[in-house]
Amino acid sequence: MCLYIAVSGTSALKPTLAEHDVPCYKFLNFKEGQLTSYFLKFPYEIGKCYTTEEDFSNIAVGGIYFNLIDHGGFHSFIHSCDCHEDFSTIREENDEVVMVRCHIPKGSYYYQGEDMGGAPNYVSQSIVIDEIINDD
Repeated sequence: MCLYIAVSGTSALKPTLAEHDVPCYKFLNFKEGQLTSYFLKFPYEIGKCYTTEEDFSNIAVGGIYFNLIDHGGFHSFIHSCDCHEDFSTIREENDEVVMVRCHIPKGSYYYQGEDMGGAPNYVSQSIVIDEIINDD
């Protein structure tokens, strides 16, 4: 998953500080009771907070029309309907994928933009997986 953020002016891109828990959604692999990220196979546990160890303030690659973030944080969807749309397509090919509700914890930094299909997305410094919401 990549995040695109439109370039505005000449100032450097800066993340937003979450002033409260920010709800979000992901789809994850769920095999033999283990949740892992779909692309990188990063292991997750429900209720555990994960924080990237990279320099989160410097993960965007600048361009002429947009900034790109393709690593360095936890990618998630802003709206459940956008996550479900991608999830449904992937689920047709892989029945070991589940949709989860998660949140960016208060005090964590995040960027907001769009994926290649135009769906609103976040890339966050930290994330907590709250629950599986679609596993049928």
